[in-house]
Amino acid sequence: MSISKSNIDFLKQLGKNNNREWFHENKETIYQSALDNSIAFADSLLGEINKHDNIETPTGKKSLYRIYKDTRFSKNKTPYKDTLNTKITHNISKKQNEKKMELSFWLHWQAFGCHVPPFAAVC
Repeated sequence: MSISKSNIDFLKQLGKNNNREWFHENKETIYQSALDNSIAFADSLLGEINKHDNIETPTGKKSLYRIYKDTRFSKNKTPYKDTLNTKITHNISKKQNEKKMELSFWLHWQAFGCHVPPFAAVC
């Protein structure tokens, strides 16, 4: 499974038309296609990673970040993120009183490329 060209095309178009009117006109077609492909890609990735690791993230859909931005405190008031992001979390056994440490794979793609940090740890 790979990230579809339609995902990149959607992100390019969103970058040029980052407004509610354009998004609502294209939500059922272009965005839904990109979302479906992103979920399928994340499901495929989860399946491959689960062969070697114990993953906590249940589905590709649950791993995706929302596209809507919180603009309340931002100078940039565009309503949508121009990226697609997914986070896949390891299932780490922990004692009840210990501070939780989360190890994750994080994938971020945008119109001009993809970024996969080598390691992500959140305490």
